[in-house]
Amino acid sequence: MKEIRENSLPDNETSAEVVIDGKVIPVAGGETAYLQKVAAYIDGKIAALKKTRQYGRQNSELRSVMLWLNLADDYMQAREEADRLKAEAEERETEIYALKRELVGKRLDAEAAEGKIKEAKQKLKEANARIQELESEVNELLEK
Repeated sequence: MKEIRENSLPDNETSAEVVIDGKVIPVAGGETAYLQKVAAYIDGKIAALKKTRQYGRQNSELRSVMLWLNLADDYMQAREEADRLKAEAEERETEIYALKRELVGKRLDAEAAEGKIKEAKQKLKEANARIQELESEVNELLEK
């Protein structure tokens, strides 16, 4: 793609003239940068096809079909990749959810364990106090 000329339409829609395969083509809609990117992609595809012997031997109708097939192939590959990435993201989301649930469960277990530790410490404190009482009683009995 060599050049884009931008014109503003009344309803804020953008129009531009892009050069694809050496031809000036008017396009409308979207942002100029996006239109330029799309036109550059198509121009690149045509340039790549021109490098093949088959493309040069075909009439314009078959050249168009070859271009469409190439664009459709790129689209299908990108779609498959997007679907794969989406499925992968969903798997990770599910895994993250499971890990979060496990974390919450572990926190609850830790809180319960802390409660048991506090309870055990209190019982130990009471037992030590009872031991001191009993030792005092034993000492009193031994002194008598």
